[in-house]
Amino acid sequence: MTKFENSRENPFPFLIGCLDGTHFNIPTPSEDAISYYDRKGKHSVQMQAICDSQFRFLDVFIGYPGSCHDANVWRSSPVFNGITSGRQLAPGAIILGDSAKDNPLEHIDEMAPQQHGNIEAASELETLQDPPLWSAETDDENGVDRRNYLKTLFSS
Repeated sequence: MTKFENSRENPFPFLIGCLDGTHFNIPTPSEDAISYYDRKGKHSVQMQAICDSQFRFLDVFIGYPGSCHDANVWRSSPVFNGITSGRQLAPGAIILGDSAKDNPLEHIDEMAPQQHGNIEAASELETLQDPPLWSAETDDENGVDRRNYLKTLFSS
């Protein structure tokens, strides 16, 4: 966490790793080829990785067919299963990743409440969230302020 916090003027607090996925192209499989056919029209295998502040791999999860959604790969990973079963990575630790083209809270109700670990029930979680960064109801000035805040936060 300290190395991430020292790497930026406006760091993301409690960050221990960054997660993303990628596809490795493979020859067309002789069996179940359709499962390996990805959104880019190639046959591939997915890899999900978590890296530390110095771009070193902390975790690699590989082998799901290219047609699997990134969010499904994440929910099948040992790290996700460890977190949702109540094992903590470190007190307050955060792994930063994109939403995999998916609503990050959409599937939280699928987890039993006792499996939320550090996450409260979805109804309580929603009340703790900040208002959306943009909605049709926000005026232009408020939207500009929020954009500038995010620009400052992520460009330092």
